[in-house]
Amino acid sequence: MGKSTLMKLVQKHFPEYYCTDGFSRPLREASIKLGLLPLQEQILIGELTAWSWTSNLTRKKYLSTRSIIDPIVYSAVLGYESESKRLEKIWQDNLDMAREARYFYIPIEFPVEDDGVRFTDEKFRKEVDIQLINFLNKYDIRYFVLNGPVEQRFDRISFLLKA
Repeated sequence: MGKSTLMKLVQKHFPEYYCTDGFSRPLREASIKLGLLPLQEQILIGELTAWSWTSNLTRKKYLSTRSIIDPIVYSAVLGYESESKRLEKIWQDNLDMAREARYFYIPIEFPVEDDGVRFTDEKFRKEVDIQLINFLNKYDIRYFVLNGPVEQRFDRISFLLKA
Protein backbone atom coordinates (compact mmCIF):
# COMPACT_ATOMS: atom_id res chain seq x y z
CA MET A 1 0.00 0.00 0.00
CA GLY A 2 1.72 3.12 -1.18
CA LYS A 3 1.33 6.09 -3.48
CA SER A 4 -1.87 5.04 -5.24
CA THR A 5 -3.68 4.25 -1.98
CA LEU A 6 -2.50 7.54 -0.49
CA MET A 7 -3.63 9.43 -3.59
CA LYS A 8 -7.13 7.93 -3.33
CA LEU A 9 -7.39 9.13 0.27
CA VAL A 10 -6.23 12.62 -0.72
CA GLN A 11 -8.81 12.73 -3.55
CA LYS A 12 -11.56 11.75 -1.12
CA HIS A 13 -10.65 14.31 1.56
CA PHE A 14 -9.37 17.13 -0.68
CA PRO A 15 -11.78 17.25 -3.64
CA GLU A 16 -10.52 20.72 -4.56
CA TYR A 17 -7.23 19.13 -5.70
CA TYR A 18 -6.76 17.66 -9.13
CA CYS A 19 -5.08 14.32 -8.43
CA THR A 20 -3.51 11.91 -10.89
CA ASP A 21 -1.72 8.61 -10.52
CA GLY A 22 0.43 9.27 -13.58
CA PHE A 23 0.95 7.29 -16.77
CA SER A 24 3.47 4.65 -15.73
CA ARG A 25 1.08 1.82 -14.91
CA PRO A 26 -1.20 2.01 -17.98
CA LEU A 27 1.76 2.60 -20.30
CA ARG A 28 3.66 -0.33 -18.80
CA GLU A 29 0.59 -2.55 -19.26
CA ALA A 30 0.15 -1.37 -22.87
CA SER A 31 3.85 -1.84 -23.53
CA ILE A 32 3.68 -5.45 -22.39
CA LYS A 33 0.64 -6.08 -24.61
CA LEU A 34 2.28 -4.42 -27.63
CA GLY A 35 5.69 -5.99 -27.08
CA LEU A 36 7.48 -2.64 -27.02
CA LEU A 37 11.17 -2.55 -26.32
CA PRO A 38 12.09 -1.20 -22.86
CA LEU A 39 13.58 1.96 -24.38
CA GLN A 40 10.40 2.61 -26.38
CA GLU A 41 8.34 2.19 -23.24
CA GLN A 42 10.58 4.55 -21.27
CA ILE A 43 10.41 7.20 -24.00
CA LEU A 44 6.59 7.03 -23.98
CA ILE A 45 6.44 7.29 -20.19
CA GLY A 46 8.92 10.17 -20.23
CA GLU A 47 7.13 12.05 -22.99
CA LEU A 48 3.67 11.82 -21.41
CA THR A 49 4.96 12.55 -17.91
CA ALA A 50 6.91 15.59 -19.17
CA TRP A 51 3.84 16.84 -21.03
CA SER A 52 1.63 16.43 -17.97
CA TRP A 53 4.19 17.98 -15.64
CA THR A 54 4.82 21.06 -17.80
CA SER A 55 1.09 21.46 -18.51
CA ASN A 56 0.22 21.48 -14.82
CA LEU A 57 3.18 23.30 -13.27
CA THR A 58 1.23 26.49 -12.73
CA ARG A 59 -1.77 24.79 -11.09
CA LYS A 60 -1.95 25.52 -7.39
CA LYS A 61 -4.03 22.50 -6.38
CA TYR A 62 -2.47 19.70 -8.37
CA LEU A 63 -1.10 16.42 -7.02
CA SER A 64 0.52 13.62 -8.96
CA THR A 65 2.23 10.42 -7.89
CA ARG A 66 4.82 11.19 -10.57
CA SER A 67 6.71 14.22 -11.81
CA ILE A 68 9.24 14.61 -14.59
CA ILE A 69 11.89 13.64 -12.02
CA ASP A 70 10.73 10.01 -12.12
CA PRO A 71 11.39 9.32 -15.82
CA ILE A 72 14.64 11.30 -15.62
CA VAL A 73 15.89 9.04 -12.83
CA TYR A 74 14.43 5.80 -14.19
CA SER A 75 15.92 6.48 -17.63
CA ALA A 76 19.34 7.08 -16.10
CA VAL A 77 19.23 3.97 -13.90
CA LEU A 78 18.02 1.85 -16.83
CA GLY A 79 21.00 3.10 -18.85
CA TYR A 80 19.05 5.32 -21.27
CA GLU A 81 21.32 8.30 -20.73
CA SER A 82 20.23 10.29 -23.80
CA GLU A 83 16.57 10.01 -22.75
CA SER A 84 17.44 11.05 -19.21
CA LYS A 85 19.40 14.07 -20.48
CA ARG A 86 16.57 15.06 -22.87
CA LEU A 87 14.07 15.07 -20.01
CA GLU A 88 16.48 16.82 -17.65
CA LYS A 89 16.75 19.65 -20.21
CA ILE A 90 12.95 20.08 -19.98
CA TRP A 91 13.32 20.16 -16.18
CA GLN A 92 16.07 22.79 -16.40
CA ASP A 93 14.04 24.92 -18.81
CA ASN A 94 11.24 25.01 -16.21
CA LEU A 95 13.40 25.11 -13.09
CA ASP A 96 12.04 28.40 -11.71
CA MET A 97 8.48 27.08 -11.77
CA ALA A 98 9.63 23.66 -10.60
CA ARG A 99 11.16 25.19 -7.48
CA GLU A 100 7.76 26.68 -6.57
CA ALA A 101 6.10 23.25 -6.49
CA ARG A 102 5.98 21.03 -3.41
CA TYR A 103 7.56 17.60 -3.65
CA PHE A 104 6.65 14.69 -1.43
CA TYR A 105 9.05 11.79 -1.07
CA ILE A 106 7.93 8.32 0.03
CA PRO A 107 10.96 6.21 1.00
CA ILE A 108 11.15 2.48 0.45
CA GLU A 109 9.79 0.92 3.63
CA PHE A 110 7.91 -2.15 2.46
CA PRO A 111 8.51 -4.96 -0.03
CA VAL A 112 7.09 -4.24 -3.48
CA GLU A 113 3.95 -6.06 -4.52
CA ASP A 114 4.62 -8.15 -7.63
CA ASP A 115 1.69 -7.25 -9.83
CA GLY A 116 3.39 -8.03 -13.13
CA VAL A 117 3.83 -4.33 -13.88
CA ARG A 118 6.13 -2.88 -11.21
CA PHE A 119 9.88 -3.33 -11.09
CA THR A 120 10.44 -5.88 -8.33
CA ASP A 121 14.22 -6.10 -8.17
CA GLU A 122 15.15 -4.69 -4.74
CA LYS A 123 18.63 -3.60 -5.84
CA PHE A 124 17.09 -1.66 -8.74
CA ARG A 125 14.48 -0.06 -6.47
CA LYS A 126 17.18 1.06 -4.03
CA GLU A 127 19.30 2.51 -6.85
CA VAL A 128 16.30 4.47 -8.16
CA ASP A 129 15.62 5.71 -4.63
CA ILE A 130 19.23 6.84 -4.16
CA GLN A 131 19.30 8.59 -7.54
CA LEU A 132 15.96 10.29 -6.84
CA ILE A 133 17.34 11.84 -3.64
CA ASN A 134 20.58 12.75 -5.46
CA PHE A 135 18.55 14.54 -8.14
CA LEU A 136 16.53 16.52 -5.59
CA ASN A 137 19.73 17.49 -3.78
CA LYS A 138 21.53 18.37 -7.03
CA TYR A 139 18.91 21.02 -7.74
CA ASP A 140 18.44 21.95 -4.07
CA ILE A 141 14.76 21.00 -4.20
CA ARG A 142 12.95 21.03 -0.88
CA TYR A 143 10.87 17.93 -0.31
CA PHE A 144 8.67 16.52 2.42
CA VAL A 145 9.11 12.93 3.57
CA LEU A 146 5.96 10.83 3.89
CA ASN A 147 6.78 7.64 5.75
CA GLY A 148 5.13 5.03 7.91
CA PRO A 149 1.79 3.34 7.33
CA VAL A 150 -0.66 4.91 4.88
CA GLU A 151 -2.62 6.57 7.70
CA GLN A 152 0.52 8.29 8.99
CA ARG A 153 1.45 9.40 5.47
CA PHE A 154 -2.06 10.74 4.97
CA ASP A 155 -1.95 12.69 8.26
CA ARG A 156 1.36 14.28 7.22
CA ILE A 157 0.27 15.21 3.69
CA SER A 158 -3.06 16.52 5.03
CA PHE A 159 -1.22 18.80 7.43
CA LEU A 160 1.05 20.04 4.63
CA LEU A 161 -1.82 20.62 2.19
CA LYS A 162 -3.70 22.68 4.77
CA ALA A 163 -0.60 24.79 5.56
